[in-house]
Amino acid sequence: MSDIQETDITIESDKKTYDELLAEIEKLKIKCDELKEKNEILTSKITWMRDEQGYEICEFFYECNSLKITAEKYYYDDIVDCGGDIIHFQGCPDAIQCAKDYKEYCRLVYDEDSDGDDDDDDKDDDDVCENNDDDKNNDNNGEDDNDNENNNLIQQ
Repeated sequence: MSDIQETDITIESDKKTYDELLAEIEKLKIKCDELKEKNEILTSKITWMRDEQGYEICEFFYECNSLKITAEKYYYDDIVDCGGDIIHFQGCPDAIQCAKDYKEYCRLVYDEDSDGDDDDDDKDDDDVCENNDDDKNNDNNGEDDNDNENNNLIQQ
């Protein structure tokens, strides 16, 4: 029991008055506002740097073929922001479809956009990304089919 009494005494001696607590809260609010302003300035600088480095970011992306690696190198919050900028820099949404992690990008984009009510819409969006991979595979298959048809015509 002596431990409890000593703890109670320690807590009572650390108590501050109501006015002191209000003064600390005001100081913290001011500090918070200052930090928010600094954060906005830094965010705008990062955005400006990314715009200036758009060509470099795209070149790096095409070399590594990964949104994750590009996002890490250029300090993006996530691959969705990185992919969005690459699309913006290149001027078309097809720019990122060659990425190794394109399916994950699609999943994140469509999961963020979904409101949870329309499950069918989410499935359709996923199919778009999956069909993209199928189209890439079918392009090669389609050429082979054409070659087979041409060979059949030649043999006849």
